[in-house]
Amino acid sequence: MDSPEEATIRSEQKFRRFLKSLIRKQPRDLLLVIGTGVSAAVAPGIPALCSWRSCIEAVLGAAEQLEVLHPGDVAEFRKKVIKERDLLVVAHDLIRKMSPRTGDMKPNFFQDCLMEVFDNLEQHIQNPVVLQSILRLMERGTMVLTTNYDNLLEIFGQQQGKPMESLDLKDKDKVLQWARGHVKYGVLHIHGLYTDPCGMVLDPSGYKDVTQDPEVM
Repeated sequence: MDSPEEATIRSEQKFRRFLKSLIRKQPRDLLLVIGTGVSAAVAPGIPALCSWRSCIEAVLGAAEQLEVLHPGDVAEFRKKVIKERDLLVVAHDLIRKMSPRTGDMKPNFFQDCLMEVFDNLEQHIQNPVVLQSILRLMERGTMVLTTNYDNLLEIFGQQQGKPMESLDLKDKDKVLQWARGHVKYGVLHIHGLYTDPCGMVLDPSGYKDVTQDPEVM
């Protein structure tokens, strides 16, 4: 069995080989996965883009401002965000609390909160260099998948005259076209998009649905 030092060295060597293999790849052979780091770097003025925790906190702030939740409930959920390790559970409980009578998991006023949080994204783009680089890769055939709920890349691409498309897993035919390379400027939001709360993956059951769907995974 390797010592911790040997295991570290072996891991670093494997990582270097992986990086070298990427250099030899053509853009059309790549699948680029975008996470919160990209959006947070592009629009640092929107805290909700920085992390899952920050996103929940921002939704709570919007719910308080729009008076969707009682102040006591807001305070209680803020404590949960700090203490609870499983933020998916917090998000699930928060949405249920927003609609206790109808049982609707993603009601209209939840969408109102999301629109408040992600309003006017295009006005908050401060560092577009990363987005420019991604667009250049897409021009050369790189496919882009994101776990982000925002559509900053699509907004920026449209500003540059590109026919950007936001895709999610609800439209399986479109996703399959994208997977075959037929949607050049398509961005697959595997966790959904904030403009359509019903398609967002926000709780454990949603993640289970995504990962166990044989048609798209």
